[in-house]
Amino acid sequence: MAGSALLGYAILLWLLAPATPFEWDEILFLNSLERYDIAAHSPHPPGYPAFVAIGAVTNCLIRDPFIALQLVSIVSATLLVLSAGFLAAKWSRSSRVGWLTALLTATTPAVLTFANVGLSDMCGAVLVLLSLGCIATALGGGNDPKAVVIAAVLTALAISTRPQLGIMLVLPIAWLAFSCIRNSQWPMLLWAGFSGLTCLTVVWLPAIVLTGGEQFLLAIQNHTAWMAVNEASLRLPHAPLSHLLKQWLVYPWGWLVPAAVIWMLAVKGTVEWWACHRRTALLILLSVVPFLLVVPWTHSLSNSVRYSVPVAALVAFLAAGAAMARSHHVRHVLSGLMCVLAVLMLAWGYPTWIQRATEEAPIWAALKWVRANQDTSQSIVIYRHELTPHAQYVLGSKGFRIQVGDTQSLNGALSEGQVYVTPDPRESLENAHRVFTRSWSNKRSMRLCRRVFLECAVWIREEKPDSRLNDSER
Repeated sequence: MAGSALLGYAILLWLLAPATPFEWDEILFLNSLERYDIAAHSPHPPGYPAFVAIGAVTNCLIRDPFIALQLVSIVSATLLVLSAGFLAAKWSRSSRVGWLTALLTATTPAVLTFANVGLSDMCGAVLVLLSLGCIATALGGGNDPKAVVIAAVLTALAISTRPQLGIMLVLPIAWLAFSCIRNSQWPMLLWAGFSGLTCLTVVWLPAIVLTGGEQFLLAIQNHTAWMAVNEASLRLPHAPLSHLLKQWLVYPWGWLVPAAVIWMLAVKGTVEWWACHRRTALLILLSVVPFLLVVPWTHSLSNSVRYSVPVAALVAFLAAGAAMARSHHVRHVLSGLMCVLAVLMLAWGYPTWIQRATEEAPIWAALKWVRANQDTSQSIVIYRHELTPHAQYVLGSKGFRIQVGDTQSLNGALSEGQVYVTPDPRESLENAHRVFTRSWSNKRSMRLCRRVFLECAVWIREEKPDSRLNDSER
């Protein structure tokens, strides 16, 4: 039954997979499969070498980079649900808790939104969960040598796939290391450290060599400095607290009702995990707390739903723990509530996921319109900075002359041969008319994805009739 459910979930993800790329980072990962160079943002710093390597191997098999990265995410999402259910059942000694954990993880809007998108979030999330599972196994089994070494390797792979998720692993790894030191298990600790460092070296060294050591460091420094300036208003201490709470604690579950229910269930589940003496597992699961305390200071809230994928999985563990209540009646009521919650979240996000699967992304469609209707020798395509990787991928590779600009740099008007592409259809130009518009701008999409990628419009110059021609010649 579990195998059939997982197969069905994977098929659902495939059927709901976006028809075209839409995220900025998605294009950068596609570029990295053709040429890996972190300094050229192919992909963006720090490079995500493990994810790119997996994507490259998959691409060699199917010869389609877009589909290859989507498949990596779909397989990762399926493994995430499988791992969540298996570990929850093992730690709680309850198949009910395992099924509920898997169900809540699979249907959380944050997970379903990015489970089939060619980004590193899903792959990183499953590696983090597997690493936490090995850490819990090691701590619960007297620091079993195999579990300690595997935990070190999985941690290295998780950091190599999505370095930002290292925040979630710091305290569990420190706890495991302290346990080894306290039990004077120095050889095992050194072997685990050596294994982890070897894995990091094997994965990161080619990435650094391909980019160049000096260029690699410079790219990291420049990217960090750029984010510190351009994302300052989207992080603490400058971002409004109300926005942060909505973005990190509400929107990953769609809207306020399911978010409130899931967090109340998580509190109840935390109590039950503790009461049932599953305290090692509980403390591992609570690594989600320091992560949520740190990321508002280090990550842009505009990407909060994406970054919340591993959070959603760990919160699902805590919430499903409510089904360990001592009262038989309470267990049934809370289990039913979680099933209803899963259906509500799935129904809430379904229109958005169907739209992505059946329609080209607004930016992609707009740039394809330009490519199909404009002459490469006569047109100069001006595009807003937010569209840079998309414009380079769709138009630059086809010989179009492209450059970054906006209505201000254009002085509110287009020169002869210029075409303007903008993610804001509300912009206007004096001597131009809008020839193409596409939008995914419903409220659900805006909560789940960055708004800048949900709309796009194309403006071309109005051709005025020659004043020397008479009416009949016109």
